[in-house]
Amino acid sequence: MFYAVESMDDHLTSPKSDRLRQEVCPVCMGRNLSQEREIRDHIGHSSFSVLKCRDCSLRFITDPPLPKTINKYYSNEAGTRMHTNGSSTHKKLRNILLKDEMKPLTRRLLKGSEIIDFGAGDGAVSALLTNMGYKVTAMDMHSEAEWMHPEIEYQKVDLNTPLPPYGPPGADRTTRAVVMRHVLEHLYDPVKMLLSMRYADVKYILIITPNYDSILRPLLGESWYFWDPPRHLTYFNQRSIYCLAERCGYKLVETSTYAIDELITSFHRKMLLNSTDKKEAQKAESNQAESDTFPEKISSIPEATTVAPPVEDTKSSNTNTLPLDGTCNVEFDDLSYGSTLEDADLPPIQQLSEAKVEKKCLTRKITEMTSPKSPLAALSSVVASFFGNCVIHAILERYKQPQGTLQ
Repeated sequence: MFYAVESMDDHLTSPKSDRLRQEVCPVCMGRNLSQEREIRDHIGHSSFSVLKCRDCSLRFITDPPLPKTINKYYSNEAGTRMHTNGSSTHKKLRNILLKDEMKPLTRRLLKGSEIIDFGAGDGAVSALLTNMGYKVTAMDMHSEAEWMHPEIEYQKVDLNTPLPPYGPPGADRTTRAVVMRHVLEHLYDPVKMLLSMRYADVKYILIITPNYDSILRPLLGESWYFWDPPRHLTYFNQRSIYCLAERCGYKLVETSTYAIDELITSFHRKMLLNSTDKKEAQKAESNQAESDTFPEKISSIPEATTVAPPVEDTKSSNTNTLPLDGTCNVEFDDLSYGSTLEDADLPPIQQLSEAKVEKKCLTRKITEMTSPKSPLAALSSVVASFFGNCVIHAILERYKQPQGTLQ
């Protein structure tokens, strides 16, 4: 048995070897699309196009990497952060937020109910729900060896593969629920995933995802941390969450917005983007300088040279002998013995500016302090939770057949 509904697989093409081309909205399958903007990965430095669906107001990356290559975008600082613990201060501060995030779900469930923590990350949500008396199964893309909570069942899964069915809909068993905390935005086909949960007779789905309608997003521009392409593939607001729920046979029974830190982490993203821009500019200047000066230096070499082993000069002289490949006696007044033409205008390593070294160290420390798992970011999240709207918090409840036919 399966749900006969239109799939995103029918609308994906691959004009480039490493990119897809998404031709329709991944939520409503609409084609009423417009260009939103270009955004860059602050770690991998690739650029991606974002489209807006005028029908359901979803924004999505239209040229994401192929699913088989997406793992390389998680094999870096961003991916490691998702399944490793922060400092003890960070964990304590974040647990304050997690308890509040889970309340709308836990007040609807009996103790002992089965919950799937889909995209469990570092296991903080799984541990919290287990301590509250629920039977939790954690699922994520990382290996079992990296799971840090052996007392909690863990399954390594492909997050873009639909959940397996647990039996026919309506079967008598403990109420099931799924937690998708900052997972929905990582999925290539969110409709297919929620349909699989509907068929598995999951009664409640808790969705926590960045809010595209955040009041700070327009002000932060490309620096907005929750762009995070291509790990984030879709950008929801409350309207597009409602459309997703309706299409998959769920109703939106509770929704709200709140804030976690988006200022500190956006500053972190901005620093990384600026660092990339600076390196590219320096590389371009270096390439241009080499192309401008290399012909002049070549032309300054005498056409006729005497090829012989270098002879030690014991007499005092203002000139030095530069051996080219260790065999050429050519005299230059402005080069020290053992230099090369390419090094002529560069200062010795010992004379590098200490101020520049100190500036690089300070920049590195600031970058570490503003990373998403730093105590500063966690404290900012606690403060921001009293105002702002950068996160959508939604409870979906099963209530009807999805749009399509059950065969």
